[in-house]
Amino acid sequence: MPPTKGGKRPIPLGGKGKGKRSAGKAPKSASDRKRRHNQKRNQHWDLYIHRALRRFFKRGTLSKAAVRVLSSFIEDMFNRIQTEAVFVAKINKVKTLTAREIQTSARLLLPPELAKHAMSEGTKAVAKYNASRGEAYAQGGM
Repeated sequence: MPPTKGGKRPIPLGGKGKGKRSAGKAPKSASDRKRRHNQKRNQHWDLYIHRALRRFFKRGTLSKAAVRVLSSFIEDMFNRIQTEAVFVAKINKVKTLTAREIQTSARLLLPPELAKHAMSEGTKAVAKYNASRGEAYAQGGM
């Protein structure tokens, strides 16, 4: 489109978008698809760390290094609890990890005061999940 008066181009019909966006390169062969499927997804906790920070300190900020350290700490604790939960499940001769195994492993790994808070928050989260799942079943979903 030619420039108009004032040097600005008119916005094309269809909105303010910058044109057609591509969804990324599609894998070309079956081996590329398999390789991309097998790549370990790198989980970052940055978004959740910032949400928790905003919840308690409205104007609080963290440096990138601090967020990286916290993210690493969360990932480490997640892996420890997961490993311990698998061990607890093997001892109890069950193949499925449930909230009970996670709760037991958290109780074993965390200091007593922190474990007490973790138990109450975990119980609350499981109750909320079960309540929402019950509503979905009642509505014919899932």
